[in-house]
Amino acid sequence: MSGWLPGAATVLALAAYLVANGLHLSQLFRYGRGMPSEVVKLLVDRTVAPVITVGSDHDFRIGTVLTFHARALGTAKPLEYRSQGEWPPDGPEWVITHKEPLVAPVPASEQIHDEAGHEYALEAVFPAAPLSGMHWFVYRNVVHR
Repeated sequence: MSGWLPGAATVLALAAYLVANGLHLSQLFRYGRGMPSEVVKLLVDRTVAPVITVGSDHDFRIGTVLTFHARALGTAKPLEYRSQGEWPPDGPEWVITHKEPLVAPVPASEQIHDEAGHEYALEAVFPAAPLSGMHWFVYRNVVHR
């Protein structure tokens, strides 16, 4: 009787491990790391201007990843990321905000305003799985709609 007990305990521990991680794995398969390549494709497809201007609420987290994916995709239009404090007078065409992936991928608002008072309307939401990326919320300058 004691011979099968360690094997059963191992199987039970493995099953518990798989169940406990199942939720996180399902979210990873569903959302991935936040789909930054899809964000770049959206910006390219919906921008009429010859240059895509983008700003965000976090220059390093968003600017670095966005610039990397734009270069990797070889976009037809140049993507110009503008750091905070370097936005054009009318504001960038696009602003991306983010949230940690441990909270629901719900934007703070359907519309946001920058420090200069420019209005941006929510265009798309790109959720991310926990511990793998950030939820991204893509807003478009209402002047460009």
